[in-house]
Amino acid sequence: MTQILAAQRGIPSLAWGLGQQRRLDMVVRRLGLSVEHASGQALINGCGAGLYLQRLTPFYDDVFGIDIEPRYLESGRLQNPAGAMVQGACEYLPLPDKSMDMIFSHEVLEHVADDRQAMAEMARVVKPDGHIVLFVPNRWFPFETHGFFLDGTYCWGNIPLVNYLPRPWRDRLVPHVRAYDAQSIWTLCHALPLKIVFWTQIWPGFDAMMHRMSSAGRILKATRALCEESPLRTMGISHFLILQSLESP
Repeated sequence: MTQILAAQRGIPSLAWGLGQQRRLDMVVRRLGLSVEHASGQALINGCGAGLYLQRLTPFYDDVFGIDIEPRYLESGRLQNPAGAMVQGACEYLPLPDKSMDMIFSHEVLEHVADDRQAMAEMARVVKPDGHIVLFVPNRWFPFETHGFFLDGTYCWGNIPLVNYLPRPWRDRLVPHVRAYDAQSIWTLCHALPLKIVFWTQIWPGFDAMMHRMSSAGRILKATRALCEESPLRTMGISHFLILQSLESP
């Protein structure tokens, strides 16, 4: 995978970690999902290599994945041959109106060509009273995790404070990916038949540190929980939202 492709599309997870499991647990808890009462249809919108598709499959009758990048789909099909994954753009979902009970979009909207169109497509496809689960980068996290461009050269890494710059400067350094504050999320959802039923910010999973340092990992886990329950949550790495369709059947 080239660095430019990684910059444009993000890097799909190829192994399941503590951070992904934590986010999955949040979704399962908030939506009240149960393997014993699996029902309905779900779409993983921007499925990458299909890890979340695999983990959400037990909770629904049918789970589908869509991604624009064929390389990621190829990797996903090798890991999950039974997974239903197709190529397509988030702005033009190849699905009928009001056909999905749940749409899961995990760190995807920041990469698409038109995030408002992609959001409108999810609003079109979700069933009445269905849910859209959304994770997007938080502009007020102290690091930009997608790298930046300097004089046309792409520099990979976690760049401190770049998202705190005035937006024109920030977008010149990081033109390949968006970061969202509260206002940009409201703008994203404006005029769509959706209601935000849950919204918070979450801190990083710290997978590597949790795995390598058991004692320090426990302290870090407790500190993370305290931050997420305080005003410091606004500096978390991602927004986590659940939106509900307001349209009638």
